[in-house]
Amino acid sequence: MLIFHNPDRLWYHMTLSQWFRSSRAMDKYSYIFDEEIRKGKVNVLISSNKNKRYISSIFFKFSRFIRFFLWAKINKLSIKSFNIFFDASSFEKDDVIFSFFHDNFARLPVCCDEEAYISDLKNTEASILIHLNHYVYSTIKGSERLKFLKNVFFTAESNLKDHSSFFKKFFKWYTKNFYVLPFCSQKRFVEKKELREKKAIATGAITYEINEPHFTDFFKTNILQPERLNILDKKDSLKNVEVIINKYPKSYRDVNFFSFVLDKYIKSFKKYFITFFKTKTTEYYSLDIVSLYNSFEFFLCPGELGDLPGIGISEGMSSGAILISKRYDYFDDYELIPNNNYLEYDGSIENLEKVIDNFKDDQEKINALRERSLKTAKKSFSQNSCLKVFNEILIDIKSER
Repeated sequence: MLIFHNPDRLWYHMTLSQWFRSSRAMDKYSYIFDEEIRKGKVNVLISSNKNKRYISSIFFKFSRFIRFFLWAKINKLSIKSFNIFFDASSFEKDDVIFSFFHDNFARLPVCCDEEAYISDLKNTEASILIHLNHYVYSTIKGSERLKFLKNVFFTAESNLKDHSSFFKKFFKWYTKNFYVLPFCSQKRFVEKKELREKKAIATGAITYEINEPHFTDFFKTNILQPERLNILDKKDSLKNVEVIINKYPKSYRDVNFFSFVLDKYIKSFKKYFITFFKTKTTEYYSLDIVSLYNSFEFFLCPGELGDLPGIGISEGMSSGAILISKRYDYFDDYELIPNNNYLEYDGSIENLEKVIDNFKDDQEKINALRERSLKTAKKSFSQNSCLKVFNEILIDIKSER
């Protein structure tokens, strides 16, 4: 049995917070969740505060259920589609709980007492598969919480155990296999054979600064995507690259109480909530990114510190644009071979321009490389491929126990 841990938080569908703030859903992994819905009832574990007093415990479970019910409603999901569990005690050895590091362990749900939350997962017989998305945030706290759980297994978009010195430092207690789950490009990312510019499009966002000592001491910066920042800073000098990289605001939320008070045109509770808690979104998320990738022969999407790729790699390649990138160790996980299914450059702006200049006028070579790139994208990043990999991971961790 597969159990989704707190699916009403990030990564599957629109959260309540995103809905109130009219923000974009971070639904990178909804394809896994939706496939389980397609097959039948979905098992979910929604953690709630546990209290020795019966009435208090019932209240927290009820409030947690209401939150989950509202989440299902805004995403047009029937509550009848779910088997809901409030604790993990009934799960057995062959069961797998699928959870995310960033929103379940790096920081805990506000509804839950930490001791009870961790204790519940510590005592379950089920395996716990943790996806290390955004694992560079609150790394130490998250790692400390996880190392006390039994039967924990890790997955991410690259084999961090092999490729990341940052992971090795802060998760040195982890000795099991590490499972690679590629980014899955949504079905809308397809090659449309449009007339393409002989240039590259640089995509992605520069996310919030990480001013945590474990990160800044290790990387000597508070920027998670310094290569993207370098391209953004030098965009005016690039003749072969169009740049749509944008920066998030420095703080997570841009709250301006005075502008809120002075707003005379609040007409609903939702607008009231949005005005007070509005999160700035970047221009990148409002673009027709599929058309953009189909408008250029090449694209760039530099990875992140911590040795994780950007999702733009899967989306751009699936759209028929040719990746230009410096070589990362995790490219081996996807059989990305320089000058075979992507173009390699040394990371400098000068070499980037040279690589494009040397390649852009040879359409025969471009088309041959694109064909190999699309073949790789289909093999590694398609929904069918990613679901197959995910199911193989579930089988493997059961056998590893």
